[in-house]
Amino acid sequence: MPGVAPPRAPRGSSALRGFGFERRWLVRVFEALIPSGADARMPFGAADAPMGAFVDDLLARAPLTFVVGLRATLWLIMLAPLLLLGRPRTFLSLDAEERDAVLARLAESSIYLVREAPLLFKTVGCLGFCGLPAVHAKLGLHPRDDEPPSWAQGDAP
Repeated sequence: MPGVAPPRAPRGSSALRGFGFERRWLVRVFEALIPSGADARMPFGAADAPMGAFVDDLLARAPLTFVVGLRATLWLIMLAPLLLLGRPRTFLSLDAEERDAVLARLAESSIYLVREAPLLFKTVGCLGFCGLPAVHAKLGLHPRDDEPPSWAQGDAP
C-alpha cells in the first residue's frame, strides 16, 4: 500500500494486553473482514496494511476494559464454528464463504453481546485500515490527512 510501512506481524505480547498468538489472530480476523480486492473501487485490504503495528499500538494504548472485551470477543469468534457449526475448527480455518456464514449467524443471535461481536471487529479493524491516506484517497474523502498514523509510518512503538 503506498505511503505506509509494509505489512508485518504484531510484535507485542502481554498477559494483560494480548498474547502474541491473540494479536496474530486479530490481524488475521481483520484480513478476513476487510479483504483485498473485494471491490474494484477498493483494491486494498487489511492484508496490504501494517495491521500488526496497528494491533500493537491499539492494545498498548486502549483502556484495559476495552482490551479485555476485545480479547473475549476474539475468542468467541475464533470458537464460533465449534459452537455454531458443530465442527472442530477455528474461524480462521474456514473458507471465506463459511466465515461469512458464521458471522451472519453470530449477527442473528438473540444475545446482544454475541450479536454485536462481528460489528465490533469490523469497527475496530476499520479504525486502523480506514485511517490510512491511501484508503482516504481511494474513497475520495476530503479533507484528508496525507500523513499516516504513527503506527503506519514504520517501526513505531
